[in-house]
Amino acid sequence: MTDGTFFTTLYPRHPFAGLIAEDFPEDQQSFFYDPEVFADLVRRTRPQLIIEVGTWKGHSANAMADICKSEKLGTKIICVDTWLGSQEHYLLEQWRPTLHIEHGRPKVWERFIGNTIRRSNHDCIFPLALPAATASVVLSEMGVKANLIYIDAGHEYDDVLSDISNYFPLLEPDGIMFGDDFHHPPLARAVHEFAASARRGVARKGGKWIYLRDEGELGGLAGYEIVLMNGRSIIPSRLRLALRRFLARKEPNHATV
Repeated sequence: MTDGTFFTTLYPRHPFAGLIAEDFPEDQQSFFYDPEVFADLVRRTRPQLIIEVGTWKGHSANAMADICKSEKLGTKIICVDTWLGSQEHYLLEQWRPTLHIEHGRPKVWERFIGNTIRRSNHDCIFPLALPAATASVVLSEMGVKANLIYIDAGHEYDDVLSDISNYFPLLEPDGIMFGDDFHHPPLARAVHEFAASARRGVARKGGKWIYLRDEGELGGLAGYEIVLMNGRSIIPSRLRLALRRFLARKEPNHATV
């Protein structure tokens, strides 16, 4: 982990210092799925530093912290989020209550803090309350490199491609980037396009996608399906059809997957 002076500069006092669980709500609402993927990748990379882009109420960050502690790794986790929600949380009626808006402002950060303290992971989780693009500049300028980067912020094509492009340079040479919601066609398109440009393969398990350097990188791990390798798409027909339908609504010169 080459973090330079990141932690000592931005956290001269630990961000959870003086906070107690009773002052913050607990909230079990989550978008946390595929727990075995987190366990597999933590055990494979044995990270000193994890960057999570899109944290919400902290369930995935806390799950990774639990796994790291069970492996006695001493890992630090930087959680990048504004804790203000995404467009779908404001526009879709079924998600709006999850923001817990008071006085015109969501109360998501408070739930992240409450959940993290109750899980006893406030010693290794560090919130970075910035938009993803801004945070990537701060991390880059301060020399931060991570062994494992998890992308789960925006879900639309431009947002996902931006997050992947901004954070991929922050990976250690042997690090792994992965993300969520691979079933969502605009997101899957961004994942595939960057993989092709960066000469990476793509594997999936459940809703998760993982970038690969070679076909053997996930050797010994069960249930992973390689969907792209050496620029050649091997996407299952159901996802291929969904992607083609999505791309058909875009510019006619976009290559299909």
